[in-house]
Amino acid sequence: MTATTTRMVERLRDATNAHDLDALVDCFAADYRNDTPAHPQRSFVGRSQVRSNWEQIFAAVPDISASVLACVVDADVIWSEWEMRGTRRDGAAHRMRGVIIFGVRDEQAAWARFFLEPVDLGDADASAAVRQVLGGGRARDRGGAGAMSVATDSSVRDARPPNAVVRMTNVIVPPLLRTRAAKVLGPLALLEFSGRRSGTRFRIVVGWHVVDDVGVVITPAGWRANFVGGHEVMVHRRGTSTTLIGTLETDPRAVADAVNLLLAAGVSARSLALRVPEGHVIGADDIVATGRAMIRFASPRPARGAAR
Repeated sequence: MTATTTRMVERLRDATNAHDLDALVDCFAADYRNDTPAHPQRSFVGRSQVRSNWEQIFAAVPDISASVLACVVDADVIWSEWEMRGTRRDGAAHRMRGVIIFGVRDEQAAWARFFLEPVDLGDADASAAVRQVLGGGRARDRGGAGAMSVATDSSVRDARPPNAVVRMTNVIVPPLLRTRAAKVLGPLALLEFSGRRSGTRFRIVVGWHVVDDVGVVITPAGWRANFVGGHEVMVHRRGTSTTLIGTLETDPRAVADAVNLLLAAGVSARSLALRVPEGHVIGADDIVATGRAMIRFASPRPARGAAR
């Protein structure tokens, strides 16, 4: 069991270093469960979210590499210490360190407790960090001349409603979006489409926004993977129904630019299911940290040779 369990971590490391998305996703079971104890809202179930996350990471950090610094195996559980490093497209260093505890089944990760975090290269010492955690105000350097806020207090955060609210919305709102009453519901739309591989029929209520005269949806949800490379979708909005092609955009810089344009135009961060500190400008790091991507919607292109 020890060799089999260790092999899963080795496969995951090698797939990461090869930037092989399919091989990486194959390291996880279909019903994989990820728990992030320090950030409970980031926990999820299903490897489609793994694919979505790593699509963004490979796009944002094209030279990312991973090392397993140590691991300990106990039956089908492995405690592994990781370091990931690279350079983001904006030139900033990317470095993550921490521990991931995997439960392994049939050489795939069935579950994980995720403690991998960005490396904080700030100059606040241990005493300043403790004061900050205990609510002692802004952390200061030893000399007292400068101040630095801890990143978790000023960062952009996910603000999605509870799952129960989402489920209720997806039951109550869809019929209304097909009628004239939809005009009073604000920037909402209903997306209807079939899963590219499974054929499963999706009916999802989303926040609908417009950037540069193009309809967009900003989302962290795993179903967005259906729109990689473009996929047909029926959009019900403000009492009308239109067949469009949705195309997934995972470049965090492009997504950040779109979010900043929306915020500057008066769109509330809450309508994007984000919590944004006042005056903060969204960066690519914020998009990666909150797992956001963007779907752009356009009219289908006429078939070649069709009458004009």
